[in-house]
Amino acid sequence: MASRFKTVTVEEVTELKEGAENFNTRKSTINWVRVFEKWCDENSLEKNLDMILPEQLDKVLERFYASVCKQDGTDYKPGSLKVMQAALDRHLKEKRLFFFDYRGQRIFQFPKSS
Repeated sequence: MASRFKTVTVEEVTELKEGAENFNTRKSTINWVRVFEKWCDENSLEKNLDMILPEQLDKVLERFYASVCKQDGTDYKPGSLKVMQAALDRHLKEKRLFFFDYRGQRIFQFPKSS
């Protein structure tokens, strides 16, 4: 009888994870990280999310979400803001820093690895 579970290597797991990521999701994440970095540049703030202390990042993100608008100066719709938050959350997860729950509250902080 065949086993229900197969043996997989670390490389196979990595390949599976990389292949599962949606192209548009990756594009969205890159776009919103760039928007955040540009906002940080314009406000003379640290733009590297890895370098911002968690206590400070909460406040920085609050200011960013409150002030970000479209290039024509109009406000983003609530759905777009949720996409933006999800993209920055994905970026933080990828960096293994911390992630947010669906209400935008930080719920777990990963240890930074060297």
